[in-house]
Amino acid sequence: MSDKTSPELGKSSLNVRLANELVYQMNIVRRQVSAYPQGHPVVRSSADRAISTLQHLHSHGPKVTIGVARDRLLFDATPLDSKNPVFQDYARALFAHGIIGHCLQQGLTAEELCLFYRLLACKPEELLSQGGVSAVMAKAGLRHLTVMLLDHSLFKTQEVSSPEEPGPSSQGSEQPWDRLAGALFRLSTKTAARPDISPAPITMEELVTVLNIQTQGMTPGEAGGYEQAVAEFIRELVAGAPCQGTYGEGLHQFATLIGQLQPTIRRQLLASALSALQAHQPHAGPILGHFSSEVLADAVKTLDARQAIPPFILQVLQQLASHGSGTEPLGQENPLSPSDAAATGKLEELLTEHGADAYVPPDYQAVLRELPERSQPARSLPPEAIQEMMAGLQAQCLEGRLCRILCHLLRYPTDSERASRLMEPLQSLVHKLIDMGHFDVLVDIHRDFAAPVSNAGASGNNFLNAIFSGPNFVRGIMSKLAASSVAQRQDIFILIGQVGAPFIPLLLDSLAEEQDRSVRYKYLALLRDMGSSARDEIISRLQDPRWHLVRNLVTLLRDLGDPGIVDVLEPLLHHANERVRQEALKTGLHFQDPRAETVLLRELGATGAAPSLWSILLARNSRDPRVLARLLALLREGGLTEARCSVRLKVIATLGDLGNPEALSGLKQVLFGVNLLHPFRHRRLQYQILDTLKSFPPETVAGIRHRLVCSLRPDLRGLRQRAIQLKIGTAT
Repeated sequence: MSDKTSPELGKSSLNVRLANELVYQMNIVRRQVSAYPQGHPVVRSSADRAISTLQHLHSHGPKVTIGVARDRLLFDATPLDSKNPVFQDYARALFAHGIIGHCLQQGLTAEELCLFYRLLACKPEELLSQGGVSAVMAKAGLRHLTVMLLDHSLFKTQEVSSPEEPGPSSQGSEQPWDRLAGALFRLSTKTAARPDISPAPITMEELVTVLNIQTQGMTPGEAGGYEQAVAEFIRELVAGAPCQGTYGEGLHQFATLIGQLQPTIRRQLLASALSALQAHQPHAGPILGHFSSEVLADAVKTLDARQAIPPFILQVLQQLASHGSGTEPLGQENPLSPSDAAATGKLEELLTEHGADAYVPPDYQAVLRELPERSQPARSLPPEAIQEMMAGLQAQCLEGRLCRILCHLLRYPTDSERASRLMEPLQSLVHKLIDMGHFDVLVDIHRDFAAPVSNAGASGNNFLNAIFSGPNFVRGIMSKLAASSVAQRQDIFILIGQVGAPFIPLLLDSLAEEQDRSVRYKYLALLRDMGSSARDEIISRLQDPRWHLVRNLVTLLRDLGDPGIVDVLEPLLHHANERVRQEALKTGLHFQDPRAETVLLRELGATGAAPSLWSILLARNSRDPRVLARLLALLREGGLTEARCSVRLKVIATLGDLGNPEALSGLKQVLFGVNLLHPFRHRRLQYQILDTLKSFPPETVAGIRHRLVCSLRPDLRGLRQRAIQLKIGTAT
């Protein structure tokens, strides 16, 4: 049976993994839509990636439905990670507008997705004033994306009689099923505490939707009210058993509801029903006979996990174990009715198909075998011992240990057939470790097999490299970065550094879109450490229209230390964006490219023109005498406006960084000069020059110091004291 179901399980697991990645990408688009102007290429790129992932999911069906439960998400009937902050952020954003689910249909475009999130960026009351979310989406032309809203019209206000003076009871006309549906609806929609609120008649579809979606946001304490509601329903059914129409209709409705619920809430409700049947054992058969074997299996599993299996269910199991048939009575006092026999037959079918061991605790199995001979049941392990055993198991990463064993078997010489058989389970374990967030374990495993071993087989290492450098592994690791903790993120960065080159394309993609500056710096450091292996991939992206990405790529190429890149960067010296030109010029000057010197002279401006401040700062990397002459000319050109003063201050600082004695004549003219129109700005220049003289050899500025100290000019008194304090022109 497992062979038949395993492909479906694998397909479901793949869909859930794709759904996780889709939510990550859609949340990025949602945040970027609010942060960037409409039509920005960063938003479009993120939306295209989300649509690409959505198309993979559409290969399994034309619609993808994601439910919303306050701060949690469901993909079909599968709840996504409830502790994931990205999922919580996305769920809250939708639920703030009353959205409890949205359906992404085949044909959805990036433009429609961005339009949807642009609408969500509006305040809820603003959308309500325009007719609500659905109306606004319809007006905007969203045809391939629909939303499901929490229907507040399902609530109505009713008068409640006081306990002392009970009003006319409406329970006479209201059936047990109606009261159960109302109670479940109120518990799921947080209106249980309002006695004046009751649900209007609701359909089975509405009740199933609310239970499947809304109960995902409940805590265990809040969900405990279901047991009371189900127990009351069972009691009312048993009390009204003579009325066969009411009895059968209520059971049919309850069974229909159970069959349509997602597994978590389905097990909870049916387990509550089994627990409630302890007080009504003669009616267990008719009630259980309405449910399938699979549904009963889930319920028994839930009770087994709670260590609360009702004794009469154990009697049924003992009956099956002793007689192999569900047709004989359990005892003289409580014989099985025909309907009881039908229910027992279903349990027998369930146990025959799946094995009783899956549902009965090990301690009970021995008891069941010995029940004919013993009157006292065997005692279970003490709770302290069980907790200690569980703590010990939880502290062990069993998947990591199995992964190490398989890596060891693959690494050493082995035939290709055996290696191919080991590949599939190893890949599954690696992806399981990624999903569980055990990146530290993956770091250790990769480090172990990457270390050279004399007798290791080359083919085994090839297999391992195929796993740890494959596209699925690389994408899986990168997709976990956004939602990982600080410690997990550090482990991911270590793992990326160890694996190296396979991560280069995705690192560059992420570098273009990452909004966190510290993370961008980490991406740059990782790419820098990968050295020349990243060179070709970086060069291939220099034509990207995003200037901020191109600027970072130029920085990476400069850090590689390869002078050959100056030919590649030459077109960027004339780039439309000033900051890209600046980085390309800085790189050319770093490698002493004559073309960069020419461009620098052009940026410094012609005679009489004010240059950009960044070009003056870059001149400190130049050794061209023409650049030095242009800097000295800038000390004399124009008046001393505030803008010109800023230019001269930068020029003086750059001349100090160059430390060329040929610049001292120009600096001396300003130091001992006078400006009657702008004396305060001129004084700023003089003090800047005095600080700059420290960068020159003492013997070259000794004459300037002597002239300054011996001068009797009153306006130079402060400069003389400053020169003596800084010991300008004296050996240190």
